[in-house]
Amino acid sequence: MAHSLENQKKLAEQFMKTEEKWDIEGVIALRTDDCLTYMLPQSLGHPSRDNKTLAGFYSGLKAL
Repeated sequence: MAHSLENQKKLAEQFMKTEEKWDIEGVIALRTDDCLTYMLPQSLGHPSRDNKTLAGFYSGLKAL
C-alpha cells in the first residue's frame, strides 16, 4: 500500500509541475489514451474532453 501511495504522490507532483509550466504535451503524456476530463459541475452540460480535445482546449487558454 505504501508503494502505491508513493507512486500516486509522484504522479501528482509531475502533473502539478507540467500544469505550472503550461506544458500541454507533458500533461497529455501523463494521461492514459482513454482518459477523459470532465468540467465541473457536470450539471452545466459541458462535454467530456479526450486527450486531443483537451490539448486544443489548453492551447486556447494558453493564448489568453
